[in-house]
Amino acid sequence: MSEIFIEDYIKKITYLEKKIGNKVNYTLLNPSLLQAYDIISIQNSAKQIAEFVNMKDYIFIVAFSKQKENVGGHIELKYLGKEVFIEISNKAVKFPEAILATLAHEITHKYIQSNNIAYGTNDYENEVFTDITTIFLGLGKLLLNGCDCQTVKFESEQTITETYKTGYLNKNQIAFVYLLICFMRNIPASKYEQGLFPGTINILNQYKHE
Repeated sequence: MSEIFIEDYIKKITYLEKKIGNKVNYTLLNPSLLQAYDIISIQNSAKQIAEFVNMKDYIFIVAFSKQKENVGGHIELKYLGKEVFIEISNKAVKFPEAILATLAHEITHKYIQSNNIAYGTNDYENEVFTDITTIFLGLGKLLLNGCDCQTVKFESEQTITETYKTGYLNKNQIAFVYLLICFMRNIPASKYEQGLFPGTINILNQYKHE
């Protein structure tokens, strides 16, 4: 299992509870409600995610473009208008779940800015905090399903497997934080497992019994 920084996660969650706990609806966005198979469905999904986290006044405009190595996406935060531009790595095109995870993470960046939340002293810690905030806002299922994707296709006599990873916490770390927040909110397994892939549910069950 991956290294789990329990104290650090709890500090960040406690900070979020103090800052925005009264603004958050303790529900979970179900991935089955969203699609990311073409630019129209991706735009609609961005809108649904924004509405879920009470940012319906913003218009998120999504495009694909080449990103730096190990960067899944980018959001423009310099301007304070209601139109916000999000770029997603063109490497994610084949992985709908990764697109949704990236949208959730990038929209959370805007949520953090608009709510004047600040945590961390460097870029990496800020990105980890953003992943945790994404889960705190109820978007954890999108991260869990999209953080570690693969496609398998058969050509002639060979099997070709392509993989794509996104996020700053790995899948086990996301699962731990997700489960911790669900336990804090008394969310039953029937709710927090709904819409998750079987392998992800297995990871959650491992942590439940530790």
